[in-house]
Amino acid sequence: MPINRLLQATLAALAVTVLASAQPVAAQTVMKLANATINDVQHEWQKLFAADLQKRVGDKVKTEIYPASQLGAIPRMVDSARSSPSSPLRPS
Repeated sequence: MPINRLLQATLAALAVTVLASAQPVAAQTVMKLANATINDVQHEWQKLFAADLQKRVGDKVKTEIYPASQLGAIPRMVDSARSSPSSPLRPS
């Protein structure tokens, strides 16, 4: 009987250790590509870029395309890009 309890205690301690040390799954990065037009060179380039990026990095980066000013007028899109915490356009 004591061996059975020892085994149960060991398994319980092992389970707690495994659960406590589990790494959280990294969130998928989303890249939003926007422009003011649709079905032109910029829009077609964005489609090609998204497909090539998918081949290179797989599901690590999700690409969303917003043509025809779906995210707002050009000044609003620029302001939004600048104010994003991860934007390279953000002034330091």
